[in-house]
Amino acid sequence: MSNDLSKQLCELCGIEYEKTITDDPEAFVPYKLTLDFTKPENFVRLLNLPTAIIKKNGQEFSAKSIWWIVNMDAKDYNALAPYYFDDLLIRLIVILENKNKKYSSEFLCKIKQSIKEAEWVYD
Repeated sequence: MSNDLSKQLCELCGIEYEKTITDDPEAFVPYKLTLDFTKPENFVRLLNLPTAIIKKNGQEFSAKSIWWIVNMDAKDYNALAPYYFDDLLIRLIVILENKNKKYSSEFLCKIKQSIKEAEWVYD
């Protein structure tokens, strides 16, 4: 299920899910790498991505992270915050799909842009 969720999140944010890599350009033996948001290095990066920045005394600080947004969204629905990989990805996808029109398109664009601009580990 995680691969399907990672692929869906990539599509929502405009990120390549698969990359074709060749070890030897002369031999051209391609292999594919995929982006898995449940891999620890990607999951931690995703949770901590800033989506809102505040400036105070000339310095910039992260005001909201993806984890904060997902947690607050769960609280709005009297649900527990998601603590498992798949649960968090499902909640984030629901937020980004915005079928209930809860979030502004500007807010969702900030989240998607933050995800799109991050460097991810493909395996």
